[in-house]
Amino acid sequence: IPVLYLHWDGGLTDLGRDILEKFHVDYVGDNYWRKLGLVDWAPSSLMNFVPDSVITQQALLSRFETQNFNVDLSQCDDKSCPEVANMDSQFYDAANSIRQWLKSLDEQKISLFEQDGYQYEKLMVLLADHYRQTASFPMDKQSTGTTEFLKSYF
Repeated sequence: IPVLYLHWDGGLTDLGRDILEKFHVDYVGDNYWRKLGLVDWAPSSLMNFVPDSVITQQALLSRFETQNFNVDLSQCDDKSCPEVANMDSQFYDAANSIRQWLKSLDEQKISLFEQDGYQYEKLMVLLADHYRQTASFPMDKQSTGTTEFLKSYF
């Protein structure tokens, strides 16, 4: 079904927000008087740009691959980890960004495996499923290797 959406005068409405979200369009702002701010801006600067969240996610995947986490699970209790444990920077930031992104796709009723595209997201889901299948329970953070423990948590 073709859709013609006209975005007038920069006012993002609830309908506009929903439509742009369905089309996977990130709204940054309107172009009203923006020509004043575009002096010496090169659109090519957006090419080969990787968002910070993806860089963080790739770093997490690299740590899984190399089994090189700088995390001290002994510092964590059953509800939280202090900053010195490095769980936020080494695991939670990336894992939570993946979870939030997949949650937003789920809320949009996007069935990843029934659609073309979404290769990155599909691979993340399959990797997490693989990690969970290889986990052996019971386990605890004291006697289980950090990488193995975090894979089961991923």
